Parts: sequence; C-alpha cells; structure tokens
Amino acid sequence: MWGNPLFQQALLKKSIATFNLDAENVRASILIKSLEQAFLWIHNYDGASYLSMGQVQIFVNMLNLSYFESIIS
Repeated sequence: MWGNPLFQQALLKKSIATFNLDAENVRASILIKSLEQAFLWIHNYDGASYLSMGQVQIFVNMLNLSYFESIIS
C-alpha cells in the first residue's frame, strides 16, 4: 500500500494531525525504518532484492525535502 501515493499522503497527513507529530520526526522515522527494512530484505531472504529496492526508493524519496513537503501539504 505504501507504493500508492494517495494512500501515502492520506496516512501521513492523518497521522501527523491525529497524533500531533512533528513532520521532521515523521520524515526521520521513515528514513530510518526504510533503511532498516532494506537491509532486512537484502540479507535475510534469498531472491527478495526487489523488496529491498522498494525500500531504497522510499529512502531516496524521503531524502528529497520538497517531495516530503508535497506529500504532507
């Protein structure tokens, strides 16, 4: 579901508003978790490198501040 941009936007906006989260902390959390998941998939499951690449793409997207801001605005 994370690959769905509308879901991603709705989840982040609702989470930030509902739980009164700081947007930068949310962004940092996504960066950390996506990197952790990329390492998990690449090292623990044979033939699952495509799953790691999905997590790497999330990581790269979140590095781009304008991309993140466009999602939460």
